[in-house]
Amino acid sequence: MNMRINPNSPATIGPAAERVTDAGRTASSGRKDEAARAGDSAQVSFDQEKLQQLKVELSRVPEIRQERVDALRRTLLEGNYRIDEHRVAEAVWADLLAPARPGE
Repeated sequence: MNMRINPNSPATIGPAAERVTDAGRTASSGRKDEAARAGDSAQVSFDQEKLQQLKVELSRVPEIRQERVDALRRTLLEGNYRIDEHRVAEAVWADLLAPARPGE
């Protein structure tokens, strides 16, 4: 038996394919009904004590790291500050390609 496929002819769906489709619909809709009856829920909790501890630790970290500012100032005054173009380009690309952060 020779069988040829004509790419220009429309596809036909036989009764077996329809049964599979109907069964799939029935099974998935049954799962949805079951989930609705079960009353899906989610809970998010956190440790209030740990949160307070982290807030205290964060408040101890200075906004400006003065030792780094002083080191950069000395390097500039001495004329030893060098710009690495590759690092600048990498930082620019990384910033451009980074996913958007909320609030920006």
